[in-house]
Amino acid sequence: MQLEDGVLVTVPAALIKRSQTHFIALESGIEVILGYNGYVWISKPRQFVISQLETTAMRDDPSSSSSSSSSSSSVSAQAAASLSDPRVLHEKIARARNAVSALASEEIGIHAATIEEVLRASNHYSVRDMLRPEVIKLITSDAVRR
Repeated sequence: MQLEDGVLVTVPAALIKRSQTHFIALESGIEVILGYNGYVWISKPRQFVISQLETTAMRDDPSSSSSSSSSSSSVSAQAAASLSDPRVLHEKIARARNAVSALASEEIGIHAATIEEVLRASNHYSVRDMLRPEVIKLITSDAVRR
């Protein structure tokens, strides 16, 4: 069976932190589904999510007085634009997969905040370098405190 549009990562079930929702939309636009059984599905967003991001970005006025809404709309516009390029999409999925694997190798609880923290810390490294033992320690150091 071939898994399309994503990757399945298996981690120890005890590392999946319980939360109200296990369907996560990362800031990069990638979707993550955390299973209680230790299965983590990382994929590109469904098409309606991409169109919703584009609609939201076009509807929001960048000259709005609220700085938080203008920054969130710029993030949404960037995420929607980058998801149309297959190479960028593949790299984002691979980066999220390596972030989950790094958390699992350090036995850190896996939830939305720790995944985002590792993704932010890993921006200085290539996707391939994220799985080197010395880099794993560096990119997961902030997630340990959560």
